[in-house]
Amino acid sequence: MKAAAEYVHMLRQETLLDNQDGSIDQQVIPIERRYFEDHTHLIKDPEFHRFIFAFCTKQYLVSNNLKDHSRQQVIFMLLRLGLMCQYRTTPKELTKYNRDIRTDRGIIKVLVRETKTHCKCMNEGKVIAKTMDKSGKCHGCQKEFPKETLLICNGCQSVRYHDRDCQRNHWRRIHKFDCKNFSILSAKV
Repeated sequence: MKAAAEYVHMLRQETLLDNQDGSIDQQVIPIERRYFEDHTHLIKDPEFHRFIFAFCTKQYLVSNNLKDHSRQQVIFMLLRLGLMCQYRTTPKELTKYNRDIRTDRGIIKVLVRETKTHCKCMNEGKVIAKTMDKSGKCHGCQKEFPKETLLICNGCQSVRYHDRDCQRNHWRRIHKFDCKNFSILSAKV
């Protein structure tokens, strides 16, 4: 629990970094890398992964289907950690699942998938997720749109936008720093 709390604290500190020129991504990478170096033994431990997903499931159940915004943020942050641990050797799956957890439906689906072998407490959530519209978040404006209307970045094939203007604005500010890295990761798979 201490390592999970430390990760959440680290991510909250990242939000305080200045992002005027897109440099936050360049500042965050060494911070996260240091966390993973300091916790290598946990990152490789399947019990730690299971704990993270079980804790997120508990928070989901208490959050009244993600209506408690502060719990939703913690769930998102810890799911990100759990996914990075669980799928660190399969970058394509990691990219997809990280994209999924940007929506409520995706969070539920990830929790169902990651806990179904040892827990049935997400069965109700699975039913709820099936009734929800398939949506995705635009990486530029962070708003939800129907999944089939989102445009995929031609460079990295990883991030999605609701229109070309949003894509251009996000490119100038942030994505140009990550696009090449995402492309390299995708090519390795």
